[in-house]
Amino acid sequence: MDRIELESNPEGRDPRTQIYDDIVKDAIRAARQAEELKGVAIQNLLRLRERIDADLITLGYDPQSAAASSGHNGSAPRAAINPSREPEPKRSAGAKPFRDLDLASVGRIILREHGGGPLHGKEIEKLAKAGGYEHGGAHWQGYLAIALKRAGGIENIGLNRWKLNDQIAPIPIGRKKS
Repeated sequence: MDRIELESNPEGRDPRTQIYDDIVKDAIRAARQAEELKGVAIQNLLRLRERIDADLITLGYDPQSAAASSGHNGSAPRAAINPSREPEPKRSAGAKPFRDLDLASVGRIILREHGGGPLHGKEIEKLAKAGGYEHGGAHWQGYLAIALKRAGGIENIGLNRWKLNDQIAPIPIGRKKS
């Protein structure tokens, strides 16, 4: 390198690399700014979502039950067929319609009212207790699973989610009677 180039560039670097360094610095700065703007946009959307959810609840709309009754895939929910010709369990009138029903009947009614499911066991528990079902104790989820499997017609599709399926036969659970 010439002495003149070294005096104008005291670091001893090629002037063309300085241009590239500036471009890289600008790109890093722009990426940081984009991340900050993305974070702000996400926060704004979450605040807006909270307001919308609060307004929907105020209006009496429950997004979870609407999603469950829509079938999630765009198809209309199909009615469950009762192959055993047993009478379908019905909600009794009054403030506590599930008070005198067994848990399998309560689960079947709740799933039918929500388009056949799927519903999480915790949602079934909440709706059953709100309807006056008082049994189950501290191990409610285990009690629910056993009752629904024994009754048949209700399928566990994984992760404690249940749906109506008339092809599921009752499963005998418990000790064999001698």
